Amino acid sequence: MSNQKMQRLSGVDAKGSAAANQAPAKCWICGSADSRPFRASTIKDKIDSTSVRISDSAYGQTAALSECKNCSFVFANPIPHPSVVDLYRGMDDNEYHDSSEARRFQMRRLLDEVTSVHPQAKTLLDVGAGTGLLVSEAEKRGLRAEGVEPSRWGVDTAARVNGVKLLCGTLQENANQLGKYDIVMLIDVVEHTTDPLGMIREGVSRLSPGGVVVIVTPDIGSMTARTMKRWWWHHRVAHVCFFNQKSIRRVLEQLGVQVVSDRYAGWRLPVSYLCDRLKVYLPVPVISGVLKRMANSRRVAQYSVNINLRDSRTFIGKRTTS
Repeated sequence: MSNQKMQRLSGVDAKGSAAANQAPAKCWICGSADSRPFRASTIKDKIDSTSVRISDSAYGQTAALSECKNCSFVFANPIPHPSVVDLYRGMDDNEYHDSSEARRFQMRRLLDEVTSVHPQAKTLLDVGAGTGLLVSEAEKRGLRAEGVEPSRWGVDTAARVNGVKLLCGTLQENANQLGKYDIVMLIDVVEHTTDPLGMIREGVSRLSPGGVVVIVTPDIGSMTARTMKRWWWHHRVAHVCFFNQKSIRRVLEQLGVQVVSDRYAGWRLPVSYLCDRLKVYLPVPVISGVLKRMANSRRVAQYSVNINLRDSRTFIGKRTTS
């Protein structure tokens, strides 16, 4: 076995630096300087805007990660790119767009959940709105919905294809253009930012009295994550931090939010999309060949399935304090 392959399997990055050599860093959530190495860098490809696509399948590639001993939050140390936000500004993702119809199902299901908690809700804000699918589905229900999205391609696609106007940029950049909302959605977005506390705090500050915040994010404490280790599908260049059930609840409670629902999150995805992803884990030529044919089949493309791997969580919280 080559030295390079041995390094990859043992968790040593391309420069040969093991996780044990990571320097302590302050936790992005609680500020504690008491952290420990969690995982060495496994990034082997050049980082650019294609690295942060929603449909990216380079599973197992992450920056070096540290874990806070105080609150168990896991974060990139060091951050893998000088400006993660700039990567998203230039990101496009036609493969994600092609799976829009199946993904709308998840959006409708999330809206079912949050409106059951807050049936009087009239306004909604979606943070990291992608191509506006959630905003579009919210508008169909009569909600006055807005969204913010840093990707210029996402904002353009939302307007051109989905008939939805989004604000281009981050939540903080658009703060002066935003009001108060009955529902604030942070769906698969907090793990993409180097300031998750700031994003959640700003989102909560946008809630009207009695408002509800929804956070969907990978759970690094899940059995799936612990079993898959570095090969976990949520270990991707785009994910620069990870919560577990304890650390996200701690943040919400500190911000005056009472968690009223905490469950595993699921998705609805095209079968062809899943076949393409399975090739990463089943590299045997015969099997990958079959999966490739299925992924490219028009007949298979007609079908989508619900999937819940019990490694992401949906938190719904009510604001209890101003």
